[in-house]
Amino acid sequence: MLAKLSKSQIIELIGEELYAQITEFLDAINSSANEEDELEIYVKKNMIKLLLSFATSTKLMTQQFWKNLLNQLGTQERLDFFERSELNPEINGEQLVQSCLKHEFINYSLNPDSLFSAVEKRLEIETCRAPATPYKSLKTYQTKIFEEACQKLSVPRNRFIIQMPTGSGKTRTAMELVAYHLNSTKGIKDVLWLAHSVDLVDQAAESFAELWSHIGSFDTDLRMVDGTRKGLTPQPTKPSFVASTLQSMISHISPANEKANAVKTRFSLIVVDEAHMSLAPTYQKLIHGLISGGGTLVGLTATPGRNAENAEENERLAKFYFQNVISLATPENTTVFDHLRNIGIMSRTRTEALQGAEVELTQQQLVDIREHFSIPKKVLETLGNDQIRNIEIIAKLRQLVKDQPNCRIILFACSVKHSKFLVSVCNYLGIPAGHVDGTTPAVRRRSLLKNFKDGTLQILSNYGVLSTGFDAPKTDVVFIARPTASIVLYSQMIGRGLRGPNIGGTTDCLIINVRDNLRGLPDPDDIYDYFNLYFENP
Repeated sequence: MLAKLSKSQIIELIGEELYAQITEFLDAINSSANEEDELEIYVKKNMIKLLLSFATSTKLMTQQFWKNLLNQLGTQERLDFFERSELNPEINGEQLVQSCLKHEFINYSLNPDSLFSAVEKRLEIETCRAPATPYKSLKTYQTKIFEEACQKLSVPRNRFIIQMPTGSGKTRTAMELVAYHLNSTKGIKDVLWLAHSVDLVDQAAESFAELWSHIGSFDTDLRMVDGTRKGLTPQPTKPSFVASTLQSMISHISPANEKANAVKTRFSLIVVDEAHMSLAPTYQKLIHGLISGGGTLVGLTATPGRNAENAEENERLAKFYFQNVISLATPENTTVFDHLRNIGIMSRTRTEALQGAEVELTQQQLVDIREHFSIPKKVLETLGNDQIRNIEIIAKLRQLVKDQPNCRIILFACSVKHSKFLVSVCNYLGIPAGHVDGTTPAVRRRSLLKNFKDGTLQILSNYGVLSTGFDAPKTDVVFIARPTASIVLYSQMIGRGLRGPNIGGTTDCLIINVRDNLRGLPDPDDIYDYFNLYFENP
């Protein structure tokens, strides 16, 4: 059916600027680009194949788009089409979109398996049932953390940090503490889990629901609070676990909210995922308001501070949590990382460097980076548009897939546009890839994550959403195609590949860093070297 579109219509659907960028890029990497002019039907076929690489395009996902194409078919053409495609002429709605897309994908030799997958969204309020079957116990090193945390939990109004390397199960360990607290609390007191993204909130809810179904001593409510879910109402009649984004909780304790004081007094335990977020002024104000009701504050972190350079800020974080830090103990003369690798908790991770681009930063950009530890978007966009840099990235991805056909790669791109560009090129070249960003619809995002976990997608590219709150243990390669000045962000990105074989991960994982020369910044090794103990490079 897409063959009914004119070349100009196809280009319009792709986007003229993006089409020009991709075709120029493909010419640069395709050795056959020097061949004589091809027949128009093949050129158009390639254009349609490129269009389908953007199968999540808004227009291609509408029923009306496909109905319009069907209406362009003559009567006999229409009958032949339905017979050939084995589609039901009566189908409508989402089923029509799915069926037509699937047919066109197959017609143009693309893999349709990753297009759709239904994943249910959690309700605002659910009942978590008491245990029915035994549950896997904590690992020995996690048990020691848990026991020490229980002792600190017994001190009224206490604050402390649980510090465990990324991939070692700090969420699982913290949930054991949450369940212990709820099981031993008298009266109607809630636990509040605060995270900075909806993904992290959903991950916490899933972890709690699974754990409580095995070790809970009574039925409790799991309450979700974010932009669309208002799980704090109605008032609870039994202890509850509340998972909320930091931003959504702010509105619930604001002076304008008449029920703010009642909300504050409900929480006997407040857990802040990624404890470094606590120092942001708005979040610090939120936390102070919440603990004014008498609750205990627990922070979770994989890093020793907010960043490697700013000792003053690290001291402020430690002071905010009463200088109370619980960390892993290891056998004598063994680092935390060696110990975790030896017992199969962390993968044996190595790094490779890929040559990037050179960008000279302005004085204002340097100030912004040093103050906020983030690379300006304009710089990231410049890097994302660098053709030579992109050729190197695509060449490396093709080599990885060729060497290890079943490998799964998480890619961190410079921008949304950069991520979509890389994904479209990969799909066009026959490598199953998907893109997610903050605007990706929740159902589509969950579908892509599911397909990456089950191996349908080989490459999952993103901008700004997969550094935290994403659990895909079997990740073979973490491809960091964006620079960062933040030790926390880098830790979160590499953490996607650190989970070892004894907790469902991989024995080995490759971390690829695209090394850009951002002139004026410290050498990237200032961040990379900080994580040397995570890696096992010769």
